[in-house]
Amino acid sequence: MGKRHRNRQNATPIKPTFTRGDCNHSAPTLVFDKPFNIWAGAGELRCRPPEGALLVDLADMYSIGIRASGLDLPKALKLRKVEIDWPDMNRAFIGKNSWLEIAKWFKRDFHKTGIFIACQAGHGRTGTALVLLGSLLEAIPKDIDPIVFVRNKYCIEAVESATQIAYIEEVLGIKTNQKPSMGGFFTGFGPVSRPCYKRIQGVECYHTCYGT
Repeated sequence: MGKRHRNRQNATPIKPTFTRGDCNHSAPTLVFDKPFNIWAGAGELRCRPPEGALLVDLADMYSIGIRASGLDLPKALKLRKVEIDWPDMNRAFIGKNSWLEIAKWFKRDFHKTGIFIACQAGHGRTGTALVLLGSLLEAIPKDIDPIVFVRNKYCIEAVESATQIAYIEEVLGIKTNQKPSMGGFFTGFGPVSRPCYKRIQGVECYHTCYGT
């Protein structure tokens, strides 16, 4: 285990917000309030960003909605948005240096309004982004595994694939013993060999799953 999490077992336990299968990300969830507010939700559930917050769209789920030429739109109608190219169940096409710059930019320019992060279901890409930003912004205590923190504070289904686990380790320079929330059946490269845990449990699945 990396030095970052050497003493994490002695940390104060965090009471989980959700248990597996009962999450609902149709409304923004405030995950971090320091050094500024960071909310998260699911694009497929039409979760709307808090007013004024920067929308960080990880799955191209949100349109601008209203466009105007030569007019100054009322503040309530303005949607500020940044997109990060990020395939479902996989890693983003950016590395550690880019994440460091993004974290600095968000803290500098959006500390008053906060940001809202969303992908499709609000689990894999959103959870991974929360882990990365929460760690780089030092919003997650250093003695707690950042994946454990986000799963307990936001959703137990956060960070879905083995590829996303490896991506977190690469960007943050840590090692974690946490497993993908989908049971490790999906590596992020090609189809899985078994159905995801939602199908195993007989629950409607919102993901692209390849069962046997």
